[in-house]
Amino acid sequence: MAGPVPAAPVTKVSANMATREELRAAFEGAGVPNADMWAEQIPNYRPFPADDPNFDQLRSELERFNAGTGVVDRILSVLAP
Repeated sequence: MAGPVPAAPVTKVSANMATREELRAAFEGAGVPNADMWAEQIPNYRPFPADDPNFDQLRSELERFNAGTGVVDRILSVLAP
């Protein structure tokens, strides 16, 4: 009997440097719905401060979109400072 299939590693992209296409691909890989829309939004909040590695400021901005449970977490899971 085989065990659970391990999840694919999450590909992280730079929140400050990634292109919209790179953001979209990372979001799609993380299962983020409406990846195109989110890839368009993230650059609007740049630059992200280096002293906010958890993206608390960006989280509060994204939560205003009423994205749904877990969507903001998925978005942030693929972003690196």
